[in-house]
Amino acid sequence: MPRNAIIDQIKDFVIKITPLKRMGEPLDIAKGVAFLASSDASFITGANLLIDGGILLNSPGDLNSALTKPFI
Repeated sequence: MPRNAIIDQIKDFVIKITPLKRMGEPLDIAKGVAFLASSDASFITGANLLIDGGILLNSPGDLNSALTKPFI
């Protein structure tokens, strides 16, 4: 199977299990960084800002096992 076909299968799988039904874009991360660097975040300390489209917290079952299943 060509490498591009495998990558497309992985992308389709990630989109399928992500609640927002899309891949993240660099701008999604940039907006989180801009927020944390702004005065709006001046009282935030030691927090993790999860920018993942909900894949981690909203995925049913064990995400690790879902991601390690064969795509073919």
